[in-house]
Amino acid sequence: MWIGAGASVSAGVPADTADEHGLAYRLALIHYDNDPVRIATEVGQGFRLADLATRITKARVRELILQQGWGDLDLAPAHRAIAALVGEGFPIDIVTINLDPLLERALDREGLRPEVVYCAARCAALSQQGVFVVKLHGCPYRDNNSENLLILASDLELPPPWVETFLRGRLLERVFVYVGFSGNAEYVRESVRVVSDILGRNGRPSFGVDVQSSNEVFLAGNRLGEFYGLSGVVEERYSRGGADLVFGDLANIVFRRLLVTAIEAATADAARHGCADSAWLAAIVTRMSYEQISSFVRRLGVLYRDVRPRIRGVALRQALKWMLILACRRLLEPASFRPVLAAPYRSRQEGAASAPIIFIDAYGKEAAICRDEIAEASKGDEFRSSFQVGAEPRWYAVILNCVGNVWESDTGVIARDQQSTARGYDPIVFVDENSMTNRMEHLESLFRP
Repeated sequence: MWIGAGASVSAGVPADTADEHGLAYRLALIHYDNDPVRIATEVGQGFRLADLATRITKARVRELILQQGWGDLDLAPAHRAIAALVGEGFPIDIVTINLDPLLERALDREGLRPEVVYCAARCAALSQQGVFVVKLHGCPYRDNNSENLLILASDLELPPPWVETFLRGRLLERVFVYVGFSGNAEYVRESVRVVSDILGRNGRPSFGVDVQSSNEVFLAGNRLGEFYGLSGVVEERYSRGGADLVFGDLANIVFRRLLVTAIEAATADAARHGCADSAWLAAIVTRMSYEQISSFVRRLGVLYRDVRPRIRGVALRQALKWMLILACRRLLEPASFRPVLAAPYRSRQEGAASAPIIFIDAYGKEAAICRDEIAEASKGDEFRSSFQVGAEPRWYAVILNCVGNVWESDTGVIARDQQSTARGYDPIVFVDENSMTNRMEHLESLFRP
């Protein structure tokens, strides 16, 4: 993904346009004490960032950028969606001309700890499997050397040698997606085109995502259309939906597909116990957003330590299997899981379970160890906020993907102590997956007092 300024505009970062709304003019207002007359006299009209940097130096431009507070802005939907897709292990490499730190923050939010490459010295530490963001024009937030900021027109005529050397080893076989370049100066787009042309596309298709209509972009003489044409993007592979909409939709489709695939596998497991109806569960999933699916997966993997749980990493198949079985057996009716798979699942009017049920991935650990970890975690504010079980008289923690069983004497209600009472917590009942499997004929007895 080649990321341009358009991906950050909805977050509040201005594009480098040649008007009073552009980044260059905003920085000039600070430098020249909000004096438009002085700006016009010393810099001129219709100037870009390169013109301003030529006049006041790159070092001063870096100072002014840091004063913008971009690091405190809310992430744009496109940043969050792209990071979520990277987090699920899809081979997405990110190359950006943007100076803001929002993409890196989005990846950090996913627990990915990306390497940021902005000069030759930063290339050596990267592995072929690493998650990275290449910042072609430098990174004012991580680099005190303003000379590594490539913002002058002369800086962008040819890419630095490290860019070509590094990217040749990473991107030769990639499909290229150009995102949000309509707000960038022509010479900036040309610098990206030169880099991508050096790498070569090897006949692979290239795609474009922006906000202008295709009729306008691909009209003869349109400079953005010329950029796309030289970059291998044809009109049929261009979307005017904008980065926020397109990548949000893409993440929704991908995450739903992953969950539906897991439901299909879980249905085969549940069918062995006479519970093959999964249409209602698939209907719920196909209305969930990728962020709702991510939240569901995080709750399922609440015992993971120092690892953000992923769709393809948690005991998803087991959780969905037991949802189907418990709904089929009327311990929880299907309505308990709507409108989204948010947990805990309350039995409601027709369900026979005596308390809400939470599914938790044991991460392959001993069931008894997980019991102790859940009991301790349940006293914390974060757990209470995630599951909102404090007002319930009690609740069941179903431990999936565990080794062994919780001893019979330990499966009963854990008496609340003074601390848990003060925090609004009542007793917990632990049920391990192995016991559920072994007592399938009398499953109801595990979820009744």
